[in-house]
Amino acid sequence: MSLIRTPTKGDHVEAAIRNFLAGGELSPGEKISLRKLAAALGVSVMPVRNAVARLQSDGVLEVEPGRAVRVPIMTKDQFRELLAVRVEIEGYAAEQAALRRDDEDLGRIEGLAASFQILGAGQSTRSSGAARVNMEFHFAIYRAAKLPLLVDIIERLWLKAGPIVFYHIYLEKFSSPTRDSVRLHRKAVDAIRTRNPRVARSAIAQDLEMAGERLLAEDSVLRSG
Repeated sequence: MSLIRTPTKGDHVEAAIRNFLAGGELSPGEKISLRKLAAALGVSVMPVRNAVARLQSDGVLEVEPGRAVRVPIMTKDQFRELLAVRVEIEGYAAEQAALRRDDEDLGRIEGLAASFQILGAGQSTRSSGAARVNMEFHFAIYRAAKLPLLVDIIERLWLKAGPIVFYHIYLEKFSSPTRDSVRLHRKAVDAIRTRNPRVARSAIAQDLEMAGERLLAEDSVLRSG
């Protein structure tokens, strides 16, 4: 008997919503219409409702009285805790990527870093794709660590951080990619290329910390506390 479960329509819907959240295509506090989401994904409302229920249990969506669904709004203290955890875990993933990457991994990471640098010459909007390229760059590094469970943990952290981080990018609360972001991405690539785990970890940790500090300086999304 095979123990491999065939993905259901609900699984595909959940994956799509997770991608929206991690990529910041749903903003903090934004209410989600199940019918509109179902229409956009080409499915009935039922698999969307089931996917939302699973995401609610993970704490990445909220269901309000009257069954309205929205993206949670985080407090500054909650974000600081999330940032501290991400720095440790994602820094470790970068460290392992420097030790375990192969040539294909390196080529993918270098290509995304180059794309990110090119986007740094323009303005960061939804159409520029800077936020999406940034996410793809980070996950190319994390997957190069060859530790699937670690990547799964990081994906769950990005589900919580994505809507808040990319909300600022999309509304141009600060320009992105910044020169510091581009510089730290380059530093990470160089460290992974030369298999220097300490510097790779430091570059990714600094990248996360600097972005987090800019966001914490804003008052438009994070609640006090």
